[in-house]
Formats: sequence, C-alpha cells, structure tokens
Amino acid sequence: MNVAGIKLAEPVAGIAALVLLVSMVLLARRPSKRYYERNSFTHPLARFVEDKPYTRRRGILALEILIALLFSLAAASPTISYTVAKTVEKQAVTQLRIPPRPALVVIIDTSGSMSGWKIEAAKQAIERLVEKIASLNKTVDIGLISFSHVVKLAMPPTDNVSEILRAIKGLKASGGTMYTYPFMTAYGWLSLYRHFNQTAIIVFATDGLPADREQYREVLKRLAAMGVKIYTVFIGKSPEGRREVEYMAKIGHGKSYTAGKSTELIKVFDKIANQASKTLMNVTVSAKLTIRITKEKQLSPYFYAAATLLLAIYAMLWHRELGLAV
Repeated sequence: MNVAGIKLAEPVAGIAALVLLVSMVLLARRPSKRYYERNSFTHPLARFVEDKPYTRRRGILALEILIALLFSLAAASPTISYTVAKTVEKQAVTQLRIPPRPALVVIIDTSGSMSGWKIEAAKQAIERLVEKIASLNKTVDIGLISFSHVVKLAMPPTDNVSEILRAIKGLKASGGTMYTYPFMTAYGWLSLYRHFNQTAIIVFATDGLPADREQYREVLKRLAAMGVKIYTVFIGKSPEGRREVEYMAKIGHGKSYTAGKSTELIKVFDKIANQASKTLMNVTVSAKLTIRITKEKQLSPYFYAAATLLLAIYAMLWHRELGLAV
C-alpha cells in the first residue's frame, strides 16, 4: 500500500474551529476581572502573602491546545488517499487478448576484417534467414544491427520485411570491432518485448574478437537473464574466436556455429532459421494483470475519538487540580 497524501474537505471549517477553540483556551487561562471586581475582599493577612499571578499548569494548557487542534482537524473532514495493488483472478486474466508478437534481431559484424567474401556471404545468408522467418511467421518483428567499433545501422524490430532486406543489401565493411554497443541497442529493443512475455531471439555473426570483452559480457548476461535466446556464428577458423561465440551462445541458451567459407555460412544460417522459426512458432504469451486502485479513508472519526479521550483525561487532571476526588 502506498499513501498518496492527506487532503482536507472542509479547511475553512477546520480553521474556524481552531481559532474558536484556541481563543476559548487562552481566555480561560485566568479568572475574569469582573469576577474580581464583584467578589473581591481584603483579608487581614493578605499583606503577609506574596502576590503571584494566576497561572495554570503547562501540562494542562498543552492538553487543552491539543484537544482544540484535534477537534479542529476533525471539523476539517480530513481524508487519506492510498493505493492498493490487486491481482486479477485467473479466470479474468484469461480474457486478456495479447496477440503473440515475437521479435528476432540480427546483429552482424561489418568491421574492416569482414570485407570481401565474408560480408557478401553474410548478406546473402541473412537475406535468406529473414525471408524464411517472415514466411513462416507473419507476426514476427525483425530488427537489424550493423556494427564495427560503433553501431553503424540500427533498424528496430518491424514487420516491414522489404525495408530490412533493402538495408541488408547496403551493408559495407569498415572499422574496428566492439560488441557492447550493438548488444546494448538490442537490449533496449527487446526489453519491451520481454516485458509482455513475448519471445525474443538474437542472431549474432562476427569474424573477430571484441576489444571490449568484459563490458559486453555484462550486457550479454542481462539479455540472458531477461530470457533472450542467442544464436551465434563465427566466420573464420580462429579457435579463440570460436570459443568466444560459444560462450555467448551458452550464456544465451542458444547454439553456436562456425563457418570457414561462404557455402558453410549460408548453410549455418539456414539451420538457425529452422531452429529459430520453431521457437518463434511455439509462442505462449502469459499475462498477469495487476490493478492499482486509489482509495480514500475518512479520518474525522479517529480525530474525534482521540479528542474525546484526551478530553476525559483533561477532566480528570482538572478535577485533581481543583482538589476534587475522582
């Protein structure tokens, strides 16, 4: 429960009551001068008694002011606003209509080392992947990220397949190799899909080792913890590069592949298309609906009760001050 705040429905009435009651308390602090004038007399021993002003005990005075304050707050009709979270019953949740909308993001290394047959084969393989996925699942959103030492192209997941294919044809190789930026971009896109329990897949292809290994691995772990499945492809024969993409696939609960030539690369992407399509076709969207309701509670009865209790205590103390037995 979150308390939103307290508001006064009748602030003018509360202020008026406070002024009236506090005035009564202050006026009652000493006996009336008229009483002294009409009922005064001089005792023979009066001159031997020290003249002290009439005062009431500070505790009694503080109690009177507190009672006046409570009554004035009660008169102002205060209400407290608070929000409570309520989970909708299971049968109500099943009535929600959340259409499956899975997402697949292709991240392709277009650094300088990818020039030549690698970039051309990769473009052809990615085109086949996109066309196959789109033909098997009309509701899938496909995104594309091209990177080197920076993100060179970032197309958020979309159902516009022709736009993705057109962007793939324009990919060119240049620059260094850093993994952090493309993974961060994909994380920003796919977090929204995972928020609604939609399936999300990353297909990552590279021919080089990252210059930011420790940094990108932190983002990779966040993607995996979010439930994003990761398939990886290493283009080339470097054992260290193969181990790096195998690590990525292991963290992302996907599979890793190695392609040493163009024909192998196309076959690898065909395998990934088949595996990814099965995952994307078997989408189960679960929903849990939590509703936050704002409520108000009237506080006046509590203030009146507290003031009445203090008034009873005040009466007991006042009687004791006057020397009356209670």
